[in-house]
This record gives sequence, structure tokens and C-alpha cells, in this order.
Amino acid sequence: MRLRPRLADLALVWAWALLVVGNERSVGILWIPSILLVTLAVALLVGVVAVTNLDGLAPPPRLLVTVAAITVSLLTLGHPVYSYAAPDDLRRLTHFVCLYAVVAAVLWLLSSGRVQRGGVALAAIGALVAVVAVIALVPEPRIDVWYFLSQAVDVTLHAHDMYGHGWVNSPGIAQGYTYLPMTDVAVTGGKELGGDVRWAMVAALVLSGVLMTLAARRQASKGAVLLYAVTPGLIALVEQSWTEPLLLLWLVAALFCVDRGHLGWAVVFLAVACATKQHALLLLPVFAMWRPFGLRRTAAAAAGAVVLCMPWLIADLSAFWHDTVSYFLHLPPRADAPTLFTAAVEAGWTPPRVIVGIVVLGGIGLAAWKAHGPVGTGAMALCCAVALGVADLVNQQTFYNQWWLVGSLVLVGLAWSPASSGSGQHSRLTERAGGR
Repeated sequence: MRLRPRLADLALVWAWALLVVGNERSVGILWIPSILLVTLAVALLVGVVAVTNLDGLAPPPRLLVTVAAITVSLLTLGHPVYSYAAPDDLRRLTHFVCLYAVVAAVLWLLSSGRVQRGGVALAAIGALVAVVAVIALVPEPRIDVWYFLSQAVDVTLHAHDMYGHGWVNSPGIAQGYTYLPMTDVAVTGGKELGGDVRWAMVAALVLSGVLMTLAARRQASKGAVLLYAVTPGLIALVEQSWTEPLLLLWLVAALFCVDRGHLGWAVVFLAVACATKQHALLLLPVFAMWRPFGLRRTAAAAAGAVVLCMPWLIADLSAFWHDTVSYFLHLPPRADAPTLFTAAVEAGWTPPRVIVGIVVLGGIGLAAWKAHGPVGTGAMALCCAVALGVADLVNQQTFYNQWWLVGSLVLVGLAWSPASSGSGQHSRLTERAGGR
């Protein structure tokens, strides 16, 4: 069975929209429809990837992009994204986000190429203004991530180990560093140059958008870039200091380098991704099966990640293991996680880990199967979205930032499919497929 490209585009855009709507309503409170929305989104994503020739995807129609952008923006007016900003500030910021998104979407619908480019530029500039504004409006967000990221930079600059360290005034995690060490390295520049670790997330969002645009060579495919810029939850993502923008940047950079033939740099960026956040490791089997990248380069990236983590492993292996692995194994289920795991708990049944593991392996297996071969980078981005999306659906701790990453990878897939980019990508990757 093959799904027609136009239907596949429709399903993927609405999968993104369902993720955005369900995801933003779930921050801080369990809203049961959120579980239904994100489950439907993952089902659409899995279905498309399973039965579609991913290299045959065409750019989503302009009307579809416009309707999706306006829909998610207007729904935000009735339920603003979670924020520590003062109510009046949040209301004005929400109205601004909605305004630039709607205007950009309408400009995208117009036939003139120059006007369409103006719509994408407006969306990008509006998103940048919004995330900069939220940093100014909320200089000290009351979330533990911001406290331990900020203080860990100072700890590292004084040549101490952030793992097992204690954090002053943190409203949540007061002991230990729950991310892998390249997160600390990446946010150091934001703290030292801009005075706030969140500037690193802003830079990552901008650079990811630039790479998406550079590889989306046809004008029509840049509608996915517009959707990336008008995601209302970007202000929450940056305000809360959630670090998925860093992971997206490294993954997009790795795929971009494969597309341009810089396979050595692709290995480096994948290694950095795997040394940044734990769930990047789920993607290693998918990269190993992707013929243009292959097992040898994947093994090199994994070894590189270990090397990048080595100073902290040597400093205190037990603290490193506790903070980055065993801590998560003993956490109770998150009450507001919009996942099937939460739905099961609400119904009175806690799924055993063996079942969760089987589902996660199933998602990785599907992604690896579809990635096997010289498929393009857009198809590979969609395979990564499937692997992470299925894992998120049964994870007891999945939160907004993880779902945002899945949705962003869907947009990368739409922007970078060969039919969208017109890049001759498939033939180039086929030529490189022997370098496993």
C-alpha cells in the first residue's frame, strides 16, 4: 500500500498541528484531550512513514500551510502558553505571536514569490522578537532547569564537576545535573556572552532555521520553515530554558552535512548530539541503518560521544551515572505528561517497563527499516521523528520540549524531501551509499 504524496503532506502538516495544540495545553496540568491529540499525531506520523515513499513527498500546499499556521495561532489566544510572565505581559506577548503568525501565513498564501519570502522573513523576525522579549520579561524563571544550567556553567568554569553538585534556590531539582555534559558546554557561551543560558537556545533555534532554509531550495518547501517559526510555544521553550533546541541543531547539522557530502562533520555533530541529551541515543540504530551514513560512522559518532563525556566520567563515574541514568529510573510518572503511559495510569494500570521497552524498540525498528537505503535527508528526519515520537508516547516523563522536537523534525522532513528541495539529493546519496 502506498499513500499518495499529497495525502501524506496533508497528514504530516496536521500531525504537526495536533502536536502543537495538544502539547501546549498540557503544560502544568493534565488535559485529557491532549493525550488524544498527541496520540493521533503520532499515529498519523507512523502511518505516513510506514506506507509512503518518503522521497516522493512534495511541498505542502500553500493553503494547507496557511490554515495550519492560523489555526494553531488563534487557538493560543484562548489558552496562552505556560509562562512565568506577568498576566498583562503574557497577554500582550500572546497577541503579538498570534498577529505575526497570521500575517505571515496570509502573505505565504499570496502568489508572488517576493511576497511569500516576505511572509517567511516576517515569521522568522517575529519569532526572534518574541523569544528575546520573553527573556527580558522573565529574567529569572522559577524553574529548576534555569537554576542548575546557570549555576553549572559557573561550576564548570571553576574546573569543578557539576554532577552531584547542589544548586542554590532551585525550586525543583536541588542536587545533580540531569543532562549530558555537552549541554553544559553549549550553554556556557550564552551565559558568558549574553548573561543568560537561554541565549544559547535562541542561537540554536536561529541556526536550525537557517539550515532548514538553506537546504529547502524550492520556494514552496519553505512553508515548513514558516510553520517552524510560528509555533506559539517557542516562547515557553526559551523561557523555561528547555534544551531541545540544542539537540535539534546538532541533528539538523548532521543531516545537512550528509546532504552536502561532509560526512566527517556529520559524524562530529551526531557525536555532540549524543553527548547532549540522553534520548539522542535512541537514534543511533536509525543512523546505523541509513546507508549514506552507515554502521561504521555511527560507531564513530558513539565513540566520539563517549570521548566528549570522558572528563566527567573520570571525575566521578558514580555521580555521572546517578544524575543521567538512575535518577530517571526512579522518578514517579509525571502527572501532566500527555502520553499513553499517563492515560494508562489514570485508568488504574501502570504499564510494566518490558511493554514500554517493546513499544520503543518497535518505533526504532520501523524508523530503521524505512531509513535503510539511500533515502534523502528529509526522509531521514521523518524517521528520526518516528523513533522519538513513539518513545515519547509511552514515556512516563514526556513533556512539552520532547514533543516540540518531534514536531520540528517533521517540519525538517517536509522542507528537505527531494521533491521539495529539487536538489538531486537522492542520486547524490546513492553515490555515497557505498561508504558505510
